[in-house]
Amino acid sequence: MRLFSLLVFVFALISCQSEPQPEQKIEMVGVEAIFGTEKGALFRGSNISDQPKQIRTREKAIPTIDSDSLIEYDYTYQLKSGYTEMHVFYTFDEFGLFEIQVDFYPESDEKAKDLLPKLEEQLTSRFGEPKENGLSKRWTTFSVSNNIIEITLSNESLDAENAFISLNYLEPLPDEI
Repeated sequence: MRLFSLLVFVFALISCQSEPQPEQKIEMVGVEAIFGTEKGALFRGSNISDQPKQIRTREKAIPTIDSDSLIEYDYTYQLKSGYTEMHVFYTFDEFGLFEIQVDFYPESDEKAKDLLPKLEEQLTSRFGEPKENGLSKRWTTFSVSNNIIEITLSNESLDAENAFISLNYLEPLPDEI
């Protein structure tokens, strides 16, 4: 009976041990790495009207949400301004991608204030000078189908419970312009 109890105890002990999880490798990157370097693309190689399959092929991570109408990816970057979590939401309708929402969660409000001008600089270099719209900045460009795309960037930290920067690419419906 003791041998049986010892075997049960050893088996239980071995089964409770878990294999060590691989550490997430976080490299120091520039803001350019967040946006991607593909010429002619809006964000990370993607454009309005892309299909979900195209997004899944381009993104290197495993999606945290993956459906016909929404794909989400979560990343953590080490920037000069500090660590920032980034959540990217690609939203689709029957015509393809129509919105890209990027939520940045820097370590602190101060880090958000450091990151915001770097994001603005990237957007301004690609889309020209922004228009001020309250606390947000707004750029416009055109999709491959020649529809207008609105790009907005704002520091939402005051309204949120933590440091939060919002970046949004949207092809509005004609009656929403």
